[in-house]
Amino acid sequence: MNANRERIRVLIVDDEKLVRDYLKRTLLTRVDVDVIGEAGDGREAISLVFELSPDVMLLDIQMPELDGFGVLDFLDVPPPTIFVTAYDEYAIKAFEANAIDYLLKPITQERLFNAIDKAKLFIKRKELWESEVGRILNYVRSQSISKIALKTKDGFILLDVEDIYWAKADGDYATIHTKKDDFFYRKGLNYLEARLPSNLFLRVHRSYIVNLRKVTEVFSFFGGTYKLKMSDNAEIPVARRRAKNLKKILGV
Repeated sequence: MNANRERIRVLIVDDEKLVRDYLKRTLLTRVDVDVIGEAGDGREAISLVFELSPDVMLLDIQMPELDGFGVLDFLDVPPPTIFVTAYDEYAIKAFEANAIDYLLKPITQERLFNAIDKAKLFIKRKELWESEVGRILNYVRSQSISKIALKTKDGFILLDVEDIYWAKADGDYATIHTKKDDFFYRKGLNYLEARLPSNLFLRVHRSYIVNLRKVTEVFSFFGGTYKLKMSDNAEIPVARRRAKNLKKILGV
């Protein structure tokens, strides 16, 4: 936030319009708050963060398609964030993630204002947020995901992880392969492995992760190693040290 002004610019993200309306109406009673935008889902939230650069984001955790954690995961440097949730389990997770604050629905004016006042401290002292956001993202990125946000030339898409056939290391980054398209993933394979559901995906090689449901055949290869035939006809090498675990999982 510009140090020459006292007003803070707030983005509200919640899939419930009644909640957005209440938050906006309540915040606008404060002379030090401007509500600069509203988003009804995670996709719109990401777009508005890039477009508006808010000082603070009120972020619903449980949303369809892409939840609040997914929004933070996509944003390398998210704005100071106050989590909003109707579920105690998510509130606890948010608190453990060292969020600036979290608001449990139904939200009272007092709790909302206290959270905004707390956020203002992080805005004035940028180093505080920089310290907190690392812990928040470490927590967020330890959670498995059902959808992944991927940049494209036109913006980004939300991809169901079940639609991933396999992923390959691409230098410090990765390439994700689906039935129709390949996508460049701006984080590495280790990061992707940690986020994908372990009951569905397996690292079979230092350079490859596969969707176990897309494996159609396991066959022997040179030197006692193995390869996987995928349902898109790709052949994926299996590292020798990972072959035993793979065969056990697949029951072969």
